[in-house]
Amino acid sequence: MDDDLPAAHSMDTTWYAVDEHGHVGVFDTGEDGALPVDAATGMSPVDPNFDVALLELTQLATLLERGDDPMAGRESWIVAGRTVVVVDPPAGDADPPAPPAWVQEAIDEDELELVRPGPPLLLLSRRALDEPQVRALSEREGVRWTIPLVDVGELTNTGEPPDGFFRFGRDHGDDPGRYVCSRMPEDPVHVDALEPELAAALSRLRLPVDFRSHEPVHLADYEGIYAHTWGDLPLRYTEGWQEEQRARRAGLTEQQQRTRGMVVLVVMIGLLALVFGLRCR
Repeated sequence: MDDDLPAAHSMDTTWYAVDEHGHVGVFDTGEDGALPVDAATGMSPVDPNFDVALLELTQLATLLERGDDPMAGRESWIVAGRTVVVVDPPAGDADPPAPPAWVQEAIDEDELELVRPGPPLLLLSRRALDEPQVRALSEREGVRWTIPLVDVGELTNTGEPPDGFFRFGRDHGDDPGRYVCSRMPEDPVHVDALEPELAAALSRLRLPVDFRSHEPVHLADYEGIYAHTWGDLPLRYTEGWQEEQRARRAGLTEQQQRTRGMVVLVVMIGLLALVFGLRCR
């Protein structure tokens, strides 16, 4: 760990970590919380390998699983880019229902990836599509609607991490490295169940803890975890560090008094010189 790194963030930041059981934690730094160097944040260009839209896609999967359709009554958005597509499987006796043949072919040919097996099926294009390709996709058998990946947040728009994620926060003024669980999901999501690109990013920081334990997570407790803090704050406020701060403040006060005395002396000398100069005229 590193208690002495310079400031790395000047505003609230969200970062992600995975516990020893594969559960995902969402951590909010607040104004002065520590930010681990290896943690995914989803803030490009700080973290260009993590697209926050993939988190929003996970939330969309949750909405569909509940039976909510945020695009109900609306037409597909025909826009170039990586595309999200929702497909209703054909009627049949299979459980779960088998996807249309063209969907399985697209998955086998690495054109689409399955985000949620459904029903309905939630799929994501492996690469960016142009508008004609998106239009053709929207007209395939069983397609309910399509939307650009970058716009999924307009459908979810909850301001909360996906269901199944643990949420941690901290009190302003507490140890910068100390986080307390503020929301515990009933059914934690395993990181391996997420979209592979997203799972790889969130797994960059693994903590040797169990998020289900209700115990605070303190970054100062773990060797090898380096974190940025605000200014020169340590991860944990020890008595030794507090003594150093008191001595430092006392030293600054003494220095300020000396500086103030020098300023007064210089001003007095200047005034005397001015008076003496006027008398000599």
